Amino acid sequence: MDRRTEEGVTLIELLIAITLVGVVVPAIAMTFIVGFRTFAETGDRVSESSNAEIATAYWGADVMNATAVAPNASLGCDLPEAAEPIVSFATPEGRVTWYLSASPSLVRRECDAAAGPDDTTISGTLSPSSDPGASCSPDCTGTITLTVPQAGLGGVGEFVTSLTATRRNSDA
Repeated sequence: MDRRTEEGVTLIELLIAITLVGVVVPAIAMTFIVGFRTFAETGDRVSESSNAEIATAYWGADVMNATAVAPNASLGCDLPEAAEPIVSFATPEGRVTWYLSASPSLVRRECDAAAGPDDTTISGTLSPSSDPGASCSPDCTGTITLTVPQAGLGGVGEFVTSLTATRRNSDA
């Protein structure tokens, strides 16, 4: 009789391979799942910090250059329908109004008679439970603070960004 060479795997080898695949594949899958979740959360955090960075860039300059301040009013800067003014500034260059849009978003509108209005969205992730607001020292001749409540990651929770600046040009 010829002895044939049988090639293949035994039942024990097959069971070991299946067990190893059953342990290794879920571990690799979880690694990818956690990685994608972390990536999404990091993107949300970058977006949140970007809103604060944009607000900071404009707020300090607007307050320091203001020759007049009007909380909860628009100093001759026409706003879109249903917009609620938070604070307006008259500056040597023109007028600037920070307002709450209907979306709701915090928007900064720069009004220039020659060029027309220029809107910059400061934050589109506002908290649904409270509105942004501005407060100032008596007669708004000194320190002015902007408070922006924003929705947290995925709409869960909230955090507040407060920006404070002091006027350089004040009319007492």
